[in-house]
Amino acid sequence: MNKKTSFDSWVFPFFFVPFIYESISGLYLYLSSSITIPRQFTTLSHILLGFLFLVPCLVHQTIHFIRAWNSSRRLSKNMGYIGFSAIIISLITGVWWTLVGTRADNYWLTQTHLVASLVAFLVSLLHIGTFIYNKREWRLVRTFYPGTNLIFGLCMTGVIFIMTSNYKPVEYINATPAGYDFKYGDNPFYPSETMTSTGGILDARTMGSSKSCGVSGCHQEIYEQWYSSAHRWSSTDVFYKAAENYMRETEGVTATRYCGGCHDPIALLSGDMNPGKGLDTPYSEEGSSIS
Repeated sequence: MNKKTSFDSWVFPFFFVPFIYESISGLYLYLSSSITIPRQFTTLSHILLGFLFLVPCLVHQTIHFIRAWNSSRRLSKNMGYIGFSAIIISLITGVWWTLVGTRADNYWLTQTHLVASLVAFLVSLLHIGTFIYNKREWRLVRTFYPGTNLIFGLCMTGVIFIMTSNYKPVEYINATPAGYDFKYGDNPFYPSETMTSTGGILDARTMGSSKSCGVSGCHQEIYEQWYSSAHRWSSTDVFYKAAENYMRETEGVTATRYCGGCHDPIALLSGDMNPGKGLDTPYSEEGSSIS
């Protein structure tokens, strides 16, 4: 066995074991439609391992491609080339998809990654299986590294389980504050016509933090438009503040809900437009937010 073959064989498990995990975890992510905590951590592991997988994958596949160039086994060689092409497409689209995310105008990227990954997985298994069949040496089944794949898969599952078990999600309090004033009837937002889908008060944190829409890279353009618009200042504008303060003095805090539906919706929908509350409430500086 020459040095090139030896190096190729040494690199193979560092390529194949993560490849199997990426394929199985990717299939799980595709078939699982609900956004659960385990699914989120599986997505994270899929992405991180995918980047670590890049170098050993490219090294092994390049060496293997060169070695197989003069092979006389046409079926095995052609399947290898198809698998190699599918893996490269899967890597490129996977990195690209991670960087730009899923959008309406690049859904083809998602589909290309999924199809290429599935083809790479099936063809690679057939490629190795054909090699074992031609050799008629079933002990070569160890080429699939079943034990290593099982242990690695169980370890990754264990890591995801531990991360899921220790994850403490934010607890949102969607409830009417104690002593809330229902001066204008059962609707907590009257006299404003603004309404939530539940008809009840929401936690301000679910509606605030418009900045996160911009810094996350998802809605950067919309965030920039909003940031420089009058909507951002709708609750802090000096003229609005003067009018609101006058209404507080003449009609009471509860009456200002009429204005809050447009000018300060977060304060209104989170129950902060209530006697005892000041003019400056959480996220009031966002005005009509985009969150």
